Amino acid sequence: MAAQSGTSAHNEQQADPRESIAKVVKEYDLTSDAVWGDLDVLSTHTRLEGVEVDPEGILIDDKGQFKGVMNVYVTLEYGNKKDGFSSSDSFLGNFEGHLEEDRPKIDAVSVDTSPFYE
Repeated sequence: MAAQSGTSAHNEQQADPRESIAKVVKEYDLTSDAVWGDLDVLSTHTRLEGVEVDPEGILIDDKGQFKGVMNVYVTLEYGNKKDGFSSSDSFLGNFEGHLEEDRPKIDAVSVDTSPFYE
């Protein structure tokens, strides 16, 4: 019986691609995207610490287009290692993409850095 339970859970995951979309967004290389410039200018050296995505918040339309919200965590380092300091911060971001043969492809990401300047 346990095997059936695992099988149905596996089928449910395949039926709802939000988990795989969240995984692809978390693994997306923000440092290679144009959006990284918005984060990199915040400090002498900005380090990406991670991205968090709630699969439940991902919206998918009937054409396979998806969008959602993510939290981007960074360490902001100022000055040099001897005399500098660092702080952690997080910023709200958005992503959009599409499913290509059930595989998520990221089309665009954005990060709102405006709270940093307030």
